[in-house]
Amino acid sequence: MSKYLIALLNLIVLVNAPKVSAQHQAFETISAGAFLGYAATGNELLDRWDSKPSLQLSLQTPFYAGHLETGVRSTQFTNSPGFPGYSDFQSTFVYLGWGYDFALTDKLRVGPLLRFGNTFFSYDEAKLYTRPDVNWIYNFDTNESEFAYELIFRSVYRLSDNFSAYAEFTNNRTLTYHPVRLNYLSAGIIYTFSSPGWLKKVLE
Repeated sequence: MSKYLIALLNLIVLVNAPKVSAQHQAFETISAGAFLGYAATGNELLDRWDSKPSLQLSLQTPFYAGHLETGVRSTQFTNSPGFPGYSDFQSTFVYLGWGYDFALTDKLRVGPLLRFGNTFFSYDEAKLYTRPDVNWIYNFDTNESEFAYELIFRSVYRLSDNFSAYAEFTNNRTLTYHPVRLNYLSAGIIYTFSSPGWLKKVLE
């Protein structure tokens, strides 16, 4: 699935780059966002740990045929009732991304994004978890980090010149020994402002 979405993103850039770059100068605005999310579904990780609501902060800016973004999302996981011996842990995903939006109306935009980054795990205690029935082993230190990527579909609804409502569906894959797959639903608010001259020069 991921290779097809990446190919689609590349096609969008090739088709739309000339007209989009003429309309949106790179780095002309900064959009700061704050979102609450929830890991609604996933693989066996969610069979043993329960996800708490996540907090996500992001910064976005136009970049020719799309927009660049950077951000962080933090999620707390606690052991499920049936697994009292499992250690609680914090998951923090730090990322860079690129996306492209389609304007459905003068206020509503939707589009795909692709993010790459690292997921940092912080466990209350180091543990070895096993499932002999399926030859399944997780060996966790108290602090670990692994490469991760996300495929996202987002929607942005402009409320005013500066504020927009935001929602996204996120498919996250963290490349641990047994890859962690989580699907997040998130929503929040974005505040957009003109980039200060000095910051624009730094970004350029």
